[in-house]
Amino acid sequence: MSGSDNGSGGESIEGGDGTVRTRYEWASSIPSTAVVETVAAAAGRDLIEFAPLYEFVDPDALNELVRSPTAGKSGATVSFVFEGYKVTLHSDGELVVQRAFI
Repeated sequence: MSGSDNGSGGESIEGGDGTVRTRYEWASSIPSTAVVETVAAAAGRDLIEFAPLYEFVDPDALNELVRSPTAGKSGATVSFVFEGYKVTLHSDGELVVQRAFI
């Protein structure tokens, strides 16, 4: 998946440790959707194989936190575990997904 377009506007780069870093423009991408798409790509699974994101985090709150005008100024970061992957969203558009060892 190194250097490939993930189909939703972000460029994904997979590190040697399995970490996937993707950059989005939150003004035109929905953070909660980006999370599910990026985790699915990292896991090599179809989107419908996952439990709903709302079982892990409130998607509306996540979208608001990352997209809010104040988040961009303060450099907001949100992290949580989804389907065995640690997900970290940054208000600057970076989305980092790595297998969680829990």
